[in-house]
Amino acid sequence: MKLRQQNPDLKVLLSVGDWGVHGFSGAAASKEARAVFIKSAQEIVDKYGLDGIDLDWEYPVNGAWGQVDSQPADRDNFPLLLKALRQAMGPQKRVTIAVGANVESPKSCWEYGADDNNQLAKQLADSLDIKR
Repeated sequence: MKLRQQNPDLKVLLSVGDWGVHGFSGAAASKEARAVFIKSAQEIVDKYGLDGIDLDWEYPVNGAWGQVDSQPADRDNFPLLLKALRQAMGPQKRVTIAVGANVESPKSCWEYGADDNNQLAKQLADSLDIKR
């Protein structure tokens, strides 16, 4: 990549998701589904020599006010997905997440408290981007 020649410290990640993207709830719902998602993501990261993955699942549990498929189990399944992804990617690859935080929707940002978010980010992700 020409950009890396100009900036050798540049990190390029596969970014998956965004507002209104479907599929995260199903991909996180079971150990088998998580394995399929992670295998696919790893193949893309490896094929293109990327530095890791960014998951932009902004509204687990409440599904962006009905815009995206979601279920209450997302609260528990999202950290399981992150843990499995972190283990699969290993320490050499970055795992970052973007989540929603909106005071008008207490279920956004997974119904976790601030301490839970900090612990989740410290243990499972290299960075946490909270979007409003």
